[in-house]
Amino acid sequence: MADGSTARTKRNGARKTAAPTTPDPIEIAMEAEAGDAAPDSPARRVLLGQERLIGADLKLRGWEIADRRAAFGLKLLLALAALGAAAALGAMAWTASKADGLVVEAFSVPPDLARQGMTGTAVAAAVLDELGRLNRASNAAQSLSISDGWSAQSHVQIPQTGVSLDEVDRLLRRWLGHETHVTGEVSLTAAGMAISARASGGSTVSAAGPADGLPAIAAGLAEQLLAQARPIEYARVLNMRQQPEAAIRIYRALAAASESTAERAIAHRSLGGIYFTQGRLADAAAELREAIRLGAPEAHLVLTFVEHGQGHNQVAAEESALAVAEVQRRKVGSALQQTRDLAYARMHHALMVGDYRTAEKLVAPLLETRRRGGFDTSRRQDHMDALIGLHRTGDARREVPLMLRASRTVERGESFRTALMVKAAAADQDWPGVLETLATGSTNPSQALMDAPSGDAWRALALARMGRLPEAQALAATLPRDCYRCLRIRAEVAEAAGDRRAADGWFAEAIRQNPALPFADTDWARVRLARRDLDGAIKAAQAAHRKQRAMADPLEVWGEALLAKGDAKGAAAKFAEAAPFAPQWGRLHLKWGEALAKLGNADEAKVHWRNAAGLDLTPAERLTLAKVTGKRTF
Repeated sequence: MADGSTARTKRNGARKTAAPTTPDPIEIAMEAEAGDAAPDSPARRVLLGQERLIGADLKLRGWEIADRRAAFGLKLLLALAALGAAAALGAMAWTASKADGLVVEAFSVPPDLARQGMTGTAVAAAVLDELGRLNRASNAAQSLSISDGWSAQSHVQIPQTGVSLDEVDRLLRRWLGHETHVTGEVSLTAAGMAISARASGGSTVSAAGPADGLPAIAAGLAEQLLAQARPIEYARVLNMRQQPEAAIRIYRALAAASESTAERAIAHRSLGGIYFTQGRLADAAAELREAIRLGAPEAHLVLTFVEHGQGHNQVAAEESALAVAEVQRRKVGSALQQTRDLAYARMHHALMVGDYRTAEKLVAPLLETRRRGGFDTSRRQDHMDALIGLHRTGDARREVPLMLRASRTVERGESFRTALMVKAAAADQDWPGVLETLATGSTNPSQALMDAPSGDAWRALALARMGRLPEAQALAATLPRDCYRCLRIRAEVAEAAGDRRAADGWFAEAIRQNPALPFADTDWARVRLARRDLDGAIKAAQAAHRKQRAMADPLEVWGEALLAKGDAKGAAAKFAEAAPFAPQWGRLHLKWGEALAKLGNADEAKVHWRNAAGLDLTPAERLTLAKVTGKRTF
């Protein structure tokens, strides 16, 4: 008890000694007002006054808050405006850094000429027009930017500076860009007038003529300026004008001495293209491989043609695959142009590997379009090549006039025509036609379309088929041993001469050098079928089919071998399997009808024979059709 009482005493003492609190006047007034019922008591007046003070204080604080918010919002808007201006300036600077091309400034002219209307801008505009004409004539993949230096794009003034946005843009382009500015002056001469001009960093060039001959003077001056300021573009112009040797000199100089890696790459690629058209295939391949090393665009695609022209078919197929990958990676131009470029690259890869159905589908939409940087305004020759692969030689022949009209030059069109018609005649087994086409056609047929460095391979095959074996053997012995088509033709010449061992050896060598391609296996399957080595024919056809499942020929030969073995059902199945890949192949429908007839399906057989009658058939095949149907036509 004593302990508890003592504890309470200590706590109470502690409370009594605590510091006294100051009375709150509001509390005192409220207590007084509660005990005074008078409406105008002193306590009530105190409370009302205090209420007014609190209201005024709250209103003042509200204004302060609103003012602070407005100030913050203004600062935020100013910051955003500053960021926007900085972003716009940054965008202008980035665009300026990418600026390239020629900018023609107004020329200086004598007052007398200016009074006659021949102002500095008029003279410069004439030169500008001629530069534009040359630029279009170069047929470049990406046209050179050519503009004038006096047309303003904007007159919006930057506040408190008196400077326009256009002036800022021009200044940034000069500081950060890579434009070449052309300036010049006009002087009067005894014979008329002379115009002198110079590109930034270059020497002065000039042209003269009569006072009323401004267009001709401007044309001569523009050509000199383009040659000095943009030699790559000028070399393209020369090549398009059929002046390849002059273009070669410029490209060689650039390839050897240009400080720009990109320019050297383009020079090597351009040299490769010219050498290819001249038939200098080894030189072309060397230039193109250097261009690829330096990063030139589209060099893989041109190298595809060069390697295929040398008969290096597997290398060509590999390069065509790299060309497809390059287009997918490059992403240059519009989405439509990207789609067309990719279709073009994929089409050539399909041709290289024997997928003719895909090639024909890809090239069809490109027939009437202009390929960027291309040689022609259509892809008719590629379409014809695909049609021949699909055994539609009649359709290919009907496209010859269209292809010739689309070709850039008569010589180039004739080069394509000769190569393609040799292949079409061979597909039709028209061996005299092969020899006649080679004898009367272009002296420089396109090797890329002929699959061989020259027409000698096809000439040797035609001679062998016509029974002129000594001539064929002598010619075949001269064919390159690294040419895929040449090795296959060496094999067929040996087979025609009865030397089966040599024939098998040449086929084996062709396959060894080009192990991923199906063409030699297919040819070998046909040769074995003709020998009645039916199991060997099936084995070779199976090998070809494994390499290219979208090619009809291996399946058709396989079906013929099964039909010869008495397996009509298996043969019909193989013919049906082949049909989607060459639906208009006359021989396929002929043999398919034979298989169905042996199975007792006479009505279905007649349908296929009727189809065959309306399609391309060799003379021997038409005799077979007449024999199996009992009549020559339906």
